[in-house]
Amino acid sequence: MIPDVSQALTWLERHPQALKGIQRGLERETLRVNADGTLATTGHPDALGSALTHKWVTTDFAEALLEFITR
Repeated sequence: MIPDVSQALTWLERHPQALKGIQRGLERETLRVNADGTLATTGHPDALGSALTHKWVTTDFAEALLEFITR
């Protein structure tokens, strides 16, 4: 059973200490798409900073694949 994400986030807001000291990062990968839903073929957006040296946002193996990371 998949828990209700909104309930989990509400619980975490009330119990922020639950995440302290776990020493784990999160990673979310997502594809950039155009307004019509097709895969974006444009380069990495300047607004997101450098694709190779940004601390939190990077590209994985394709320009359209964004990777958001935490430490």
